[in-house]
Amino acid sequence: SVNINVCESWTAWSQLFGVDKSSGEVINYLFYVIFAVLMASYSAWLVKVYAPYAAGSGIPEVKVILGGFVIKRFLGPWTLLIKSVGLVLSVGSGLPLGKEGPFVHVACCVANTSSWLFSKYFS
Repeated sequence: SVNINVCESWTAWSQLFGVDKSSGEVINYLFYVIFAVLMASYSAWLVKVYAPYAAGSGIPEVKVILGGFVIKRFLGPWTLLIKSVGLVLSVGSGLPLGKEGPFVHVACCVANTSSWLFSKYFS
């Protein structure tokens, strides 16, 4: 019989470095924390450097745009790319994210970017 709860090729960090079982849990935890901090920091750095409009949920700004104001580059492809990568990194690092806000912003970016394919909406 096959045990589906065990991956035979799994190697913990402590096993990789040959650490004994007593301090192995500490090594595994440290690697978990280091990777989480690195992913969260890289996500924040991407947003700060490349697309400041990707910060936050985006719902208040989308409401402002629907009200008739123009916010340049808020719904652009660069914002879409950085927001998408930042969301993946943030969720992977364990940060709590809301479901609705970021995806409303991403959906509006997709709609705005795809509307460039049609001459009616291209100015």
